[in-house]
Amino acid sequence: MKCMCCGKETELPLCETCEKTADIKKVAEEVLCYAPGNGENALWNEIAEPLKDKRNFRDLAFVLAEALASPQKEYIQIKTIAENKQHFPKNSRNWLYRTAPVCLNGGLAAAEENDVRAWLLPSKAADYAYPEAEAQASVLLQATEKSRFVYQTLADFYINTRRNDSADALLREAAARFPDDTETWDKLATENAKKREKPYLPAPKENKEAAQKAYQAFLASLGIEVQTQAERKKANVPIAKEDYPEPREHTAADFDSFVAFDLETTGFRDYDDIIEIGAVKVIGGEVKETAEFCFRTFVKPTEKKVTPEITALTGISPEDVQNAPSNAEALKSFLDFADDGILLGFNCMKFDSRLLTRAGRYAHIIIANEYFDVMRYAKKNREKLGITEKEPSLGALAAKYGVKNPCAHRALADALTTARVFLKLREQISAEPDLPDADELLAGF
Repeated sequence: MKCMCCGKETELPLCETCEKTADIKKVAEEVLCYAPGNGENALWNEIAEPLKDKRNFRDLAFVLAEALASPQKEYIQIKTIAENKQHFPKNSRNWLYRTAPVCLNGGLAAAEENDVRAWLLPSKAADYAYPEAEAQASVLLQATEKSRFVYQTLADFYINTRRNDSADALLREAAARFPDDTETWDKLATENAKKREKPYLPAPKENKEAAQKAYQAFLASLGIEVQTQAERKKANVPIAKEDYPEPREHTAADFDSFVAFDLETTGFRDYDDIIEIGAVKVIGGEVKETAEFCFRTFVKPTEKKVTPEITALTGISPEDVQNAPSNAEALKSFLDFADDGILLGFNCMKFDSRLLTRAGRYAHIIIANEYFDVMRYAKKNREKLGITEKEPSLGALAAKYGVKNPCAHRALADALTTARVFLKLREQISAEPDLPDADELLAGF
């Protein structure tokens, strides 16, 4: 072949003379960036001509680096193998792990050391050596001058380790530092948004369980709880219906403290999904409407979708519940709020209690609270209350007793209305004298 500097015939990329006089590192780095056929260096184009794949021209940089002293030699050779890609080739990663320490032991510029760390970081992560990857990320994060490559590598690592806020901050910093590369930062920001909704979990073809356990252990060290696919599959198996307790009804209105609640759902069947839970505590017959005594949360539906009809009825949109707590998270929060209080709802024995039971089965949470159904209470006492409807509605009873619902078909507002309607019903029922039944009237004859 010909010498890459003077064109003299030689066995190596540089002749003996040029090897002594040339800036070999500069030549090697130029080779790494050169595109044979498109470049203007006629000598290099001629050298590349016999190659079946012109991209292999860059491999000459690896050979050129042999003439350099460490750690410049190793640095150039790592750059050659990396091929300007973010992820190091899988079959060369062990070589990288043996070679990189030489580069990080002094002798390179800070930016060059950061390049090496930026290849080590995703390689260690790809091999599920997360603590070692994190060690490289920590150093890169503190770097005063980060290259585009470092920003990309860090953002990708933080996205895939579920630190989405940190990734967003890095991407904002990168966009300000390199405003001419908005396409890259926008692409990563889009990926980050997607993985907020559906977090990354490694799923390699081989050793998947071990890989997921390593990922799970690392994220646990960051305070992030992760379920592996095996755990998630097991968690999605509900408690069998026959093994889950039926909702327990409290029928006597003999309590002054309770938790009034309401659900908004994707439909009106007991297999629809909950999309909002609202509740308020009533203590000693007094509705406590301050924030500390109120509870409200959106709930991410498990299977069903929020239809335009439900949005029109409730005002709840698909976007409202897209990133809401899961059924299990929302149910746990609600039951923590309710403690052991009686759960008072409207038509709850027929509907709401069944949806909560279903949520409890899938969340593996037993609901021990008793329910009190205000609709059943009203129907049982319809004569005393002067109710003629077979199925009195909450709206009709609220209008009858002058209870204003601030926002019908929203869970917290309906819970407040249910609580106030119940107190009005009980007040009227208590005021009405009990008439003797027929047996009592005939007893004296």
